[in-house]
Amino acid sequence: MGQRGGQPKSEPPRRPAVRRTVAKDRVGPLLESFSEVRHRAFGRSLEAKHRQTTESHLAAALLREESVRRAVAACGADPDDVEALVEGTVDQEPRRPWWSLARTRESPGLLSLYDRALMHAISAELDRVSPVLLLIRVVESAPPSVVAERLLAFDVDEARLKRWAAHGRVDDAPLPRGSGRAGVRLLDDPFTTKEAVIALLTTHLDLDEERAERLMLRVHEGGRAVVGRGPWDWARQKAEAIREEARAMGFPLGVEL
Repeated sequence: MGQRGGQPKSEPPRRPAVRRTVAKDRVGPLLESFSEVRHRAFGRSLEAKHRQTTESHLAAALLREESVRRAVAACGADPDDVEALVEGTVDQEPRRPWWSLARTRESPGLLSLYDRALMHAISAELDRVSPVLLLIRVVESAPPSVVAERLLAFDVDEARLKRWAAHGRVDDAPLPRGSGRAGVRLLDDPFTTKEAVIALLTTHLDLDEERAERLMLRVHEGGRAVVGRGPWDWARQKAEAIREEARAMGFPLGVEL
């Protein structure tokens, strides 16, 4: 309990309710990888006497990160303008009544966001939860939160952020034209699922599932791999078709010749 006439005590951020049956030994280091930005978001809500720490507080904390500012700029938005708009969203968060002894807590929506980020990092075999990955979780929320809607208004969306996180650019590089023979090369990323890669290979390269799975593992384990060879025009057509369907599926799969 808080002292009489003083500020109520507030608990530190709670551990997200991530499924303990999956890679328990990995949860601690992954949580530690974003603990600084998480505590910054919590501290902001505590200082402002808000009832809860929400996605808005997290977005404001993330926009202090240089990697997030670069990603926002790559989406075509001015990071300072986006930060100002997000700060306005934070200012609209409800405050605790002056007489309330309730403790500031992280909202259920924010805890769910952390849970999704952790599970994604585990399934994608990542060694950290990056600030950009957290921002992706902010904008992908369904239904979108107020701060997500404001980010989307600046074209800071899930697809662009995923391409930036995967390949360091938000647009797709044009496939070169040429002659002779060429190979279709796929690039590994932390978002495109193994099942999606197998489906794309079987559909567009007429491979059986066993062969497609072997090639998928080669891409995943090596970071990139050639999955098909043929005349240049054939390879370019296949690469375009694979990339186009991957984008329609919501994946940032990199495809090169």
